[in-house]
Amino acid sequence: MTRAGALGVYFSLLVAAPTPAQVILVYGQSAGSRVDRIDVSEEVLPDRAIQVISVTSGETYRIESDDAWRVNACEFEYPSGDTSWAARRDRNSLRLDGIVQGRAVHRTFAIDEHPWYESVEQSLQAYALSGSPRPRLFWIVEPYGGNAYLMTGRIEGREVIEVNGSPVDAVRLVVRPAGVLSFIWSSTNWFSARDGTFLKSESVRGVLPFTPTTVVELQEDRRGQ
Repeated sequence: MTRAGALGVYFSLLVAAPTPAQVILVYGQSAGSRVDRIDVSEEVLPDRAIQVISVTSGETYRIESDDAWRVNACEFEYPSGDTSWAARRDRNSLRLDGIVQGRAVHRTFAIDEHPWYESVEQSLQAYALSGSPRPRLFWIVEPYGGNAYLMTGRIEGREVIEVNGSPVDAVRLVVRPAGVLSFIWSSTNWFSARDGTFLKSESVRGVLPFTPTTVVELQEDRRGQ
């Protein structure tokens, strides 16, 4: 999920929340025979929003965003992948420090004015509801390699899909890298046409033949409980 389709799709602080946030959304993630659970919690504070995404496969995202869900800082931990990094944006610069696949890294990426979205499942909700024919450009840090990429999201229509056995009116939105990399990878995402809630995504996370499709789907919505 929070890999762009990848959570992804996919898919989430360098500043800790004052009180533990409650899990508000639960997703199931499947790829071939592997099944994982994704717990999403968030806390909206006066000056920022904090989202935490925990996957049973071991990944944890801690994302600090503004009131438009544009990311200011993010931490990612994946112990079994020997990866743990923290990144922060300063205007048109993105600084990442930590360990990626067992190697110490200290990287600075020159980016432009487009927003940084680490949990596209949250950050693209308003765009999905906008109905805009124009694509949305944004930056993302690919968590396992620790590199920043410019991405594009585009609304491709509206359709009824099945979620937990019930039909839901949904907006279909495709995310892919900008430029020539757009032919290599993409993620199809569905958001509720009523309130923008992320419902489902499908993507292939790899270029090898027979790589299974990764499917993320909403299982529980605990908001309002």
